[in-house]
Amino acid sequence: MEIVLEVPDKDAARVLELIRGIKKVRVVAVQAAPLTPTAINFLSGLQEAVENVKRHQRGEIELQSWESLYAELEAESVADDLPGKAIAAPSGSVAAPVKQNREVPS
Repeated sequence: MEIVLEVPDKDAARVLELIRGIKKVRVVAVQAAPLTPTAINFLSGLQEAVENVKRHQRGEIELQSWESLYAELEAESVADDLPGKAIAAPSGSVAAPVKQNREVPS
């Protein structure tokens, strides 16, 4: 007999452990749930960030300082009049790509 189960991601490991513990039961294939658009967007951004770091290490681009990035994000937040918590003040140097040819808001 073949049975197909659809299990929430958070419970998958526990269910697989239980099923594999039963003698004469074989797990044929485990398929991950498809990625959501939010997850795809996040992974795409993460991949771009890794590429930027690699390009910086090769000397191809210069990265902006955390202070500069913080000021830029704070200016965008004020300009967009976004509600919510303030961005944490800079305490170290985290790098982000320098944006070229960008006007500074008045």
